[in-house]
Amino acid sequence: MREPATKRLRTKRACDYCRLHRIRCEFGTDQDDKRQRTITKDADPHGELQSFQGIEPGYLGPSSVTQQVHDHCYLSESTERKIKRLEDRLDIYHDAFEKNHDRGRLVGRPPDIGETARRRAVAAATAIRVQEGLIEKLGTEAILNDLMSSCQRSFLPLFPAVSVHESLGRRIPTPEFEAIFGNFHINSTPPTSLPQVFRLLICAIPAASRGVPVHIRESIFSALNSALDSMDFSMGMASLSNVQMHLLMSVNDGLWKRGPMGRAVYAATRMATGLALHRSVSRQAIPIAQINRRARIWGACIIADRWMTLRLGQMPSIDLSYADAPFPSHLPDHILDGTNYPLDTIPCFRFHQEMTKLADLLGRAYRLSCSPYGLNRSEGYSHFLWQIDYLEWRAQIPQNWPYSAHIDTPQATPILNLLTVAVLYTFIQPFYWPTQPIPENVTYRPPDAFWDSILTMAGESIEWMCGAGSFYFDIWSTLLHPFICCLVVQAKAAQKGSFTSGLLLDRGIQVICEWAKHGESPPFVTYQRADIVEMVQALKVEEGIEAAQGIIPL
Repeated sequence: MREPATKRLRTKRACDYCRLHRIRCEFGTDQDDKRQRTITKDADPHGELQSFQGIEPGYLGPSSVTQQVHDHCYLSESTERKIKRLEDRLDIYHDAFEKNHDRGRLVGRPPDIGETARRRAVAAATAIRVQEGLIEKLGTEAILNDLMSSCQRSFLPLFPAVSVHESLGRRIPTPEFEAIFGNFHINSTPPTSLPQVFRLLICAIPAASRGVPVHIRESIFSALNSALDSMDFSMGMASLSNVQMHLLMSVNDGLWKRGPMGRAVYAATRMATGLALHRSVSRQAIPIAQINRRARIWGACIIADRWMTLRLGQMPSIDLSYADAPFPSHLPDHILDGTNYPLDTIPCFRFHQEMTKLADLLGRAYRLSCSPYGLNRSEGYSHFLWQIDYLEWRAQIPQNWPYSAHIDTPQATPILNLLTVAVLYTFIQPFYWPTQPIPENVTYRPPDAFWDSILTMAGESIEWMCGAGSFYFDIWSTLLHPFICCLVVQAKAAQKGSFTSGLLLDRGIQVICEWAKHGESPPFVTYQRADIVEMVQALKVEEGIEAAQGIIPL
């Protein structure tokens, strides 16, 4: 007869960090043991432990059954012990937040096992095989290396959903890389390398540029989608790396063939809230580097959601009134914001921080101006507060945007100005060009300086698009709507007789025509490129004819 299994005695409790991340706790053991902590005893610390990316804690809000029972039952010693045992068994953690600390719970999630683990392994193997086949088809790996370097230099500093150092994956930084981006700091990278598909995704972004031959672009896009097709995109697979992957897939409409528009952004934001990225998690639960990484990814979610919302004219998927997480830090992930740090530290994420603030302003302007009710549900003071916040934000914008001691981002300012045009246009549109009567209770009127500012920045943006901006126009679909706003602004001025605005409008229309020639829109996009060309050509003012519509401020 089989003897009953000996019940394991619980001799000590693991530290909160190890319990939260479900890893072996070695706190209090031999201090000379310098082994890297891993998920399992025999795990390879240098391997691609994709399951580690899947064990970020989940989130239960204050209305969850768990918190309702905890808050409203009449606690005695016995019931308190029962609830404590239940929380331990379910891996539920309270007091895990810096702000509103007892409003919500973190819940541990088991590591991938069974079918889920098998599908992850298949996806990783497929990505490696597809990448090897792509290199063989292109004839050299140098093409991928050049595209990756282009993305690291030109795009990731502007939209660090994945930071430059994260993009290295398992590759050791070269001396050339460190000469450009600075020393490699281990705490500014995720605990384990990102999945292999990220290399294809990062290479595909600059491949969308018109300067890349069509056959190379199509080969990379095809390989990327072959790798993505092998992955499990169910919401149960939420992880930081999956959020980052969806954010990068939303950069260009042609990257992901599954469509429809906005799907990648919606999936990213839902996974982000499921991982409590919108909450200010305590440093007692998650290390500071991981907290800053979470804030950086959350900022990218806000940016992607607000601009996709404006582009489609739909409801936003993020409501910041439910979020207390701070905006991204302007410093590297491993540095605690607000404390002493080396004077030579570069604020590498300052542009990302300002982009997040601008996206917040866009969301507020969109809510005030673009609902089906127009201004009928608006209060005048909301517009005054928006104006104050916008002017304060604009006043503190720096002149330079260094990403490291040896690399600047000169295109950051024109990109920010282009996006600001769309934000101001969204805010002033119902006042300058109303399609409905302005309600009597709304006494606010935008200052004349707003029109002067938007007209100037729109002209500068069109000039920029005729040169260096064409690269970003090709690869970053977010810029399309703001650029069309620039054309509408110039068309309004041209209708009132501005010769300069008429010339700028013609140049802007030509930019759209050139953009349409060098690529095709995926079938799920609402408007094909040829349709957009026809729309913007309708803005052109016939010579000698002044349009009747349009109200230019006095």
